[in-house]
Order: sequence, then structure tokens, then C-alpha cells
Amino acid sequence: MKKLLVVLMVALLAVALVACGGNDDTTPKTETTTDPTVTTTTPGADETTKAPDADETTKAPDADETTAPTTTEEFAGYDMINEIMCVNQWTTDPELVFCTFENTHGDINFNVAVVFIMNDYDGIYQDLFYTETNPDGSFNTAVWEANDTYRWVFTVDGKEFECDGFSLFNNGSSGYVRASLGEKFSFDDYEYDEENTHVYEVSLKIYNDENEVEYFANFTEFGGMYHKKPAKVEMVVDTDRPTDLERVPFNQVTPISGPAAGDGEGYEKLFDNDPRSKLCKNANGIENAVTLSFASAQNIAGVSLVNGNDNEAYTSRTVLAFDIYVSEDGQNWGDPVVSFTGLDADGVALDKALYNKNYAENYFDFGKTLTGVTNVMVVINNGEHYQISELIFWQG
Repeated sequence: MKKLLVVLMVALLAVALVACGGNDDTTPKTETTTDPTVTTTTPGADETTKAPDADETTKAPDADETTAPTTTEEFAGYDMINEIMCVNQWTTDPELVFCTFENTHGDINFNVAVVFIMNDYDGIYQDLFYTETNPDGSFNTAVWEANDTYRWVFTVDGKEFECDGFSLFNNGSSGYVRASLGEKFSFDDYEYDEENTHVYEVSLKIYNDENEVEYFANFTEFGGMYHKKPAKVEMVVDTDRPTDLERVPFNQVTPISGPAAGDGEGYEKLFDNDPRSKLCKNANGIENAVTLSFASAQNIAGVSLVNGNDNEAYTSRTVLAFDIYVSEDGQNWGDPVVSFTGLDADGVALDKALYNKNYAENYFDFGKTLTGVTNVMVVINNGEHYQISELIFWQG
């Protein structure tokens, strides 16, 4: 595949010991594992983290040290594996594996995506994705655009799938790339063992506008990607919620305002009846409130906040502190009618680990019934990043 193969492999192994122990507090854990009991997940699109330190990556080889990969097909191009960190920190896989699968991103229609972490060497990340800087020179992590002169083709267990979109966790000069395999890819087309796992072989070719391979990567060059087939995503019901309550259906709810509309993880996702999507923001306080109206007046006795796909991995994102306001006209709100502080009766913070199960419903009883409610404002007081997949009101 390259000159000095032995040297590079040793370098990669050394890097893995550093990079795979790195902090992955920005993208969900995945469901890729050699231990089928380990299930994890993915972060929000607006989440930011610092780019990997230079000493956590391998230096790309000089151009004259790059030759064709060790496959039966010969082609030119640059081996992107030099720009990609191993993903062992997401898995228990002892091998060097450089990608994983996720199907939790609403902005690519929850298609299965190949996910990998790109470093910031040689400007390849910014060749593939146009990014912007702020006036102070820092990266605007919320703004990016895929370079459409390139065509991405993944090969999964010998079958090709052309990428039809991206969900990017952008750090400006590096980031987490989530490349959609499209609607034709399904885990059901692959044979999983009795432990519900399958070992995938995954590679990528990126073609330029002359249909030549500009970049390539064999993500499983040093070992197959172990993957546990995910179960169907459903809300985990809170058994403490009274059974005599009736849910206000989402077709009776009109979202009015909230954090970051239209970016894939905005407030609209709270009311789409799909726990796979979510509101995921660092947007607390009344200036970032979620407002909504009901089609007709409701008598509300409580509300459920449903966790997202990776609250187990990111316990701090589980919301236990918030205020509820009501209004007749949707303009004048007055004081909160119900408040939850996240503290117990003794003023001690509740243990979020007791409430952080992925997709779990956390029901909050108002202790009274709010009658004739037409407009509601919910103010999140988590104090840091948070995520909620569904916001459900219950009639008393």
C-alpha cells in the first residue's frame, strides 16, 4: 500500500494508544462493539470541541511516498487513512478500526451513515467541506457546505453505495463526518449472528469532477468493524406516570419558537412523534424558551421530557430543571406556574444517572391541573448543553 509500511503501521498503533483514549464528548457513542452488551450512540450537529492535538495524529506521508492501496484494483489518489483517527474509543474492539455506523441523524433522514473523525492535516477536510471563519479568526462551526465537485462511493462488504448527504459535526479544520449510505442500505440485508453482531468491511473512494479517485480510505484495513444491530427506537415509558392521563396528540400542538429552527436539531423536533430526532442545544434560559400553542384549550396535569439517543453517554444533558409558563394570548406570560429545580426535598441535586436512559420518558407531575391552557412556554434551566427528543403534555 505504501512505502515504509512497517513504520507507518507502528506509528498508527502508537497513535491509536493516544487517540483512542481521547475525549469524545461531542459525538454520540455508537452501537459498534465486539461486546454485544455494549450499546451507545451520536451528538448534536451544533456541538463543538477542540480539534485533535497534533500529537494525537500521524503525519501524512509525502506525495512521493504514496502508492496504490493493497487491492487488486490499481488507482491513484491520496490515502485518507492518514487523516482519520481510529474509533476504538467508541468501541471495545481491540483492532484498529477507523469508522462506525450510526442511524440517528435526522438531517440525513436517519439513513445509516458511515462515521469517522478527520484530523486537520494538509487541508483535506476543508477541501471536502467548505467552512467559514468568524471576524476574530475563530471557526464558525455552525457553517459548512460539502464540496459538490466530489462524489463519494463507499464499498460495504463488496457492494457499492453512493453517499447522498452529510451530517457534519464541524470543528472548522477537522470534524466528525457522517456520510449517508442512502435509503438502499439496510442492516436487514446482512446476516447477524446469534449475538446480533456482524463484522463489516468498509472502504471509500472519493472521485473528482474528472471521475478520477482523488482520495481513498480502507477503514477496516487492520480489522473488520464489529457492529451490533440496533433495535427499533421507541420511547421507554415512565412507569411512574399515572395511567389515567391522556396524551395531548402532537397534531393538536403548534410549535411557535425555540432554539435553532431548521438546523436538524431544533425545537421543532420536540413535536415530530419520532424519538430518534431531538432538540440538542446549549441554549438555556428564558431567551431560549420553547413556545407552543394548543388547537383548543387543554387541562394539563403534567409533562414528559423524553431523552435523546445518547443521554446514557452524556448524563449531564438530561433535563431535570425547567419552568412552565402559560398565557392566554401567547405574548404576556407572567410568572412560572410550575417550576422544577432538579433538587430533592432537602435541596440536594437529583442524581441524573437515575434518569438518563436513552429514549426514556421522564414524567413531571404538576401537583395540580392547569385548566384552559392555550399557550405554553417551557424554559430549560439545565445550565449547560441539553437534549430532549419529545415534549409531551398530559391531560388531567
